[in-house]
Amino acid sequence: MKLGSYFCLLVCATLVVLGCGPGGPATVPVTGKVTKGGVGLANISVSLVNPSNTADASAGTTDGTGAFTLTYGTQGKKGAVPGKYKVVLTGGGTAPTPGTASAPSTGYGGGGKTNSAPVLETPYDKKWGSYESSPMEVEVKSGMAPLDIKID
Repeated sequence: MKLGSYFCLLVCATLVVLGCGPGGPATVPVTGKVTKGGVGLANISVSLVNPSNTADASAGTTDGTGAFTLTYGTQGKKGAVPGKYKVVLTGGGTAPTPGTASAPSTGYGGGGKTNSAPVLETPYDKKWGSYESSPMEVEVKSGMAPLDIKID
């Protein structure tokens, strides 16, 4: 009977210890800037995706100057796990100007067209939106310089 109690106590203590730390793999700080034509781009979601393990990713969002800091996983650990990644960009789009080809029809005087959600125009090519087609690969390692993501 005592052996069962000790075993239960050991399992509980192990779970408490594992659940109380920062958890997950070790990370290194990753910062950078997203620019186009030398100008920082705001509200772009920057993700580093490991092509061999897409669940292993870090992400952050650019501020008004295009600067970002990455966070790993759902626990909010700063940085990324060392390794090779593809840079994936999403968001940062603006609604098209009314009257342009990509602006939605309002349905009024447009020959029966219906109103639809606007298609956001992003300041970067769609190839950046997927790790399969992203043109940029980076290696995360200790002491690395900030990432300079130019989408010119």
